[in-house]
Amino acid sequence: MIFLVEEEDEKQTLPDHALLPMVLKITPDNLASVCLTSEDTVLFHISDEKICPFIEKVVDSQARALFLNHQVGGGFARAMGACVEPDKALDLTLLQEAQGALDILYCNDKPVFSSVSIGGLALLRSSLEPGKRFLQRLANIPVINHRAFVFETAKGVIIRTVASAILVIETRQTRMMQKMFGESFSKQDGRLDMVVLSPTSILNALLLLVQGTFSREMNIERLPSGVGLIQSRSVLLKSHGEIDYLHDGHKEKASELRFEIKPRALKVCMSPEAISKNADEEPKESVRINGLPRGEEAETLERRPLPLFRHASTDDFKELFAQIRQNARWNTQYFLLLWLSTVMATMGLFMNSGPVIIGAMVLAPLMSPLISMAMGTARLDASVTRQSSQTVVVGVLVVLFVSLGLTLLLPNQHAGSEITARTAPNLFDLAVALVSGIVGAYATANENVAKSVAGIAIAVALVPPLCVAGIGLGWFDIGMFLNAMLLFLANLSGIVFGAVVAFWVMGYTPLRIAKKGMGYALLFMTLLAVPLGYALHGMLERETTSRKLENLQLVLSGGMKIKLSNVYVGSGDPLTLAASLVSPRMPTEEQMKEIKHGIEQQMNRQIELKASIILNPH
Repeated sequence: MIFLVEEEDEKQTLPDHALLPMVLKITPDNLASVCLTSEDTVLFHISDEKICPFIEKVVDSQARALFLNHQVGGGFARAMGACVEPDKALDLTLLQEAQGALDILYCNDKPVFSSVSIGGLALLRSSLEPGKRFLQRLANIPVINHRAFVFETAKGVIIRTVASAILVIETRQTRMMQKMFGESFSKQDGRLDMVVLSPTSILNALLLLVQGTFSREMNIERLPSGVGLIQSRSVLLKSHGEIDYLHDGHKEKASELRFEIKPRALKVCMSPEAISKNADEEPKESVRINGLPRGEEAETLERRPLPLFRHASTDDFKELFAQIRQNARWNTQYFLLLWLSTVMATMGLFMNSGPVIIGAMVLAPLMSPLISMAMGTARLDASVTRQSSQTVVVGVLVVLFVSLGLTLLLPNQHAGSEITARTAPNLFDLAVALVSGIVGAYATANENVAKSVAGIAIAVALVPPLCVAGIGLGWFDIGMFLNAMLLFLANLSGIVFGAVVAFWVMGYTPLRIAKKGMGYALLFMTLLAVPLGYALHGMLERETTSRKLENLQLVLSGGMKIKLSNVYVGSGDPLTLAASLVSPRMPTEEQMKEIKHGIEQQMNRQIELKASIILNPH
């Protein structure tokens, strides 16, 4: 027998057909009196909101279902590829080979045709409507709250965490699931999909919102922080008090929720290509919860509003502090690497070789005790601060003495560009060190980016400035020594302050403790910023003067014209100025004095001119 379920005000749907008189209509009024058997077929042309009691009847009787493709309904079947066109409906009912079976998700023994959601799904739903209401969802991030849940899967895995939102669905071919995880899943595999959303900070929630709005999809193998995915045949969800949830858009509440997949529960007629080919083997359970908070972090999120930055967990503390204490102490390896890097850096400076100096930067081990010093400063841990400070001081003395000894042994007395470049520090060097300290602390706390430490060592270059200071001592050049030490201290203070801020942001120290250490580091950095700012001002002033004098043309007595090029303004008093003089003939001594006087008038100060002559008759 063929039965038809459709909207009450719907007109005849099926095309003219010889079997049409055999079709009987089922309505809510006569549903209880209709007796279905496994040989019957029920045609559905009804919205998902009204389909539930009819589907339950079909499942219980093991009758076949056929879903007609129509704009008034069919979302449930369309998502699983089970809709057919009305003109093919009766033909399909006669094709026994065009029969399949669909898994049905149940929530507390009630079938789910769309999804079950708990909490606010704003971050997930943003993937449905890219760009729309983004600012509104952004404003809701600070009021996100978490609730403690206990999950128990079909395999007996128990998960205790907190969540701000949970989405449960069986049909992966929904628009939301496609947007979130792509189309790599099978749509019928005997497992439900439970997406758990638990941002650990406002920043984490913001990143999830941006990813959900503008990114294509999440990587199922490496879910972002704050997102978990449970795939199992059943999940029992518990929490303290009653749980408010939406069941296919309808508000419900219960003390606990049991989600269960009944495989092959609904027999359907569909096109042969849409029939699931999955085997009837036991589905594999998958629990991806590495990005979800647990333990102390979960308890903190449940009690307090969402923090601006993620707070580190106890496990993170234990592992990182062990590493920090180890890096704070010196050992044989530390001295060996320091000695080798100092020799390489000093030789590279004398050779004026950038690659050799870069190799010394990578080899130098000074970055690790500085990060330990930052952690000790951030947490006011006297033992770590004292030990790391001793390691740094001893390292500085080793570098100075080794570079000084090499300078006294080698005959080279010429300062190349690699040496002079480290005798003119300014605020830019302090800014680079500040950023490097932040990245260094982050790399130390995260093994995945630990390889970046080599790049940080190159950026801040701790050993080469100390080597230049040692060279200055060997040459008895106090100015070189002081300028190189100023660069080293700028790097040191910037790294420590940046790392202290980073450790506070990552939750390794509370602000009430960290602010004292940050205050000390900021004071030291501010004192260094005064001479560095003065040096930066002088550098910018010299650059401006160089651009002003470039291509300047002077007309000398007798009508000879001189043009300046390749102008470089140095420092000192009087100011050193190097330039190429483009002249039709070699200037006389009197003309050189006239050129110097003309440049001094342009600069309104005395200079020491170092000129090279370029003859150009034209």
